[in-house]
Parts: sequence; structure tokens; C-alpha cells
Amino acid sequence: MYKVSELISMPVISLYDSMELGIISNVLFDAKYHKCKYLIILNDKNGIQQILDCKNIIKIGSECVFIKNSTMLELSHNQDKNTENSVTLINNKCYSLEGKYYGTSNDVILDDKLKVNQIIFDNLSTILEKNISNLGKVILINLDSNQKTSLAKYKPKTKIQTNKKDNMVKIMIDTIEKDNAKPYNTKSSINKIITDYKFLIGRIINKQIQTPNGEIIARPGTTINKDLVNKASVYGKLVEIARYSQ
Repeated sequence: MYKVSELISMPVISLYDSMELGIISNVLFDAKYHKCKYLIILNDKNGIQQILDCKNIIKIGSECVFIKNSTMLELSHNQDKNTENSVTLINNKCYSLEGKYYGTSNDVILDDKLKVNQIIFDNLSTILEKNISNLGKVILINLDSNQKTSLAKYKPKTKIQTNKKDNMVKIMIDTIEKDNAKPYNTKSSINKIITDYKFLIGRIINKQIQTPNGEIIARPGTTINKDLVNKASVYGKLVEIARYSQ
């Protein structure tokens, strides 16, 4: 069993390169299969965000994760399409199908195959995977074993929109082709850094974080909140906040 809270800030080690590639800053789940799909890896030297497909994990230890080599990591822009349907399960509100608020998720327990086993909430209650009805920006659960609800009937119908004006269609096609013909901006893509630090909220600092001039940003034992995240961002200390918290 693994806890998402234990995976966060864990270093990722390349066996072939014999080097640390970064730390785990977030975990993305396959909403359909309730399984951990991707790990977001943050390079603590340059702040670049990369993505690791969980199928490329060799071993998860107590203090690090092993992968084959550095080519297992993809720059985030290369995986945008694959990850667009993935969800995070930390700090998500949860509602039952009866319409009652259940709590906010603050941890997830995974089995050895990285599938969701339990979700832990801020009120210390837990919900088993079998009671999860749907995963998204909110978590929907069904606590009534006699109540069977198929979400498929709520699926939106696909509508095909047509434009009767041929010249407008031509303009749209020309615009798309022009955009596709633009040279790829490698520099801006490589410099894309992590921007979602929602996963940090509620974590506890275990090392003093300070600015180069000695101003203390956070002391050990400090609980991370939005104000602390904003302050760390101003001083370029977000990576340290992620690395030295649990």
C-alpha cells in the first residue's frame, strides 16, 4: 500500500544514469479506472515540470522511486493531450448521491498496482473505492449499496455544428493551417514550469525556508496555506516548499 502524501516530495532516481531527476510534486489519476496514471516530476534545480507515466516505474521504495532512465520523463507539453482527462484527488470536495457534503479529500491510499483503495478526508473519515461513483474536480460517492446509479445516462449528446457560409469555413480552415505551420517555440515550451501548487495546501514544513538575505519564509512545523505559497513564489522558494514538506 502507498499513500499519495508519502509519494509527494519523494525523489525519482534513474537507474541507468545513476542520478536524481527531480521530486514528485503531484499525482494524476485515471478517472475512469480509479488508478494512478501519471506522476508530475519537478526538477528542483531549474523548476521544469515533467511527467512520468506510472507504467515506467521500476520500483517504489520507502524514500525514492526508481525508473529505467531519464528518457522515461516527458516534458509536460508533450503529454498535455494524454493528461487532459486525468484528475488530482487531493483537496477535492466530496458529495454523496443523496446530495450531502462528505468532506474534503486530503490523502489517497493506493494498492500495490497503484489503484485507489481508499480516500481519506479532512474529518478523518474514509471511503472505499467500491463506493466511488465518479472522479473529477469533485468526488461523487454512493454509500447506499442498494442504490445503483449509471452515470452513462447523463452523458451529453454530441452535436455537430455546421456553418452554412462556405467562406467562413474556409477562413477557419486557413487559420488552423496557418497556426500549424508556425515554427514550434522550443524555448517557451522547455521553460514551462509547474503552476498548480494546490497539492501543497495543508502540508507541514519540516525545514526552515528562508530568502537569500536571511528572511525566514517558514519555520519547521508551519502548515502551508495560500499566503505561504504566494510568498514562497515571490522569493522563488516554491521548489523548497514542495521538497521539504509532508
